[in-house]
Amino acid sequence: MPVGLLTGLAAALSWGTLDLISALASRRIGSLRVTTGMQLVGASFVWIVARVLGRRVPTDPFVLVGGALVGLVGVCAYVS
Repeated sequence: MPVGLLTGLAAALSWGTLDLISALASRRIGSLRVTTGMQLVGASFVWIVARVLGRRVPTDPFVLVGGALVGLVGVCAYVS
């Protein structure tokens, strides 16, 4: 089976599972808490993978400002 097909199926399964679990959790504890938790888990995962691969935090001001702006837009999107 081609790798592209496998990764596509895995992504669809992951997306559907996350959609179901987040909908159930949102009804219990609220959507803002669920969204915050998902973002914290995702950021932790990225940080752990970066540490395992030996990557460092970027020091380029353009990258840092761009990342902060994208994060701010994401927060506004979630809150709205």
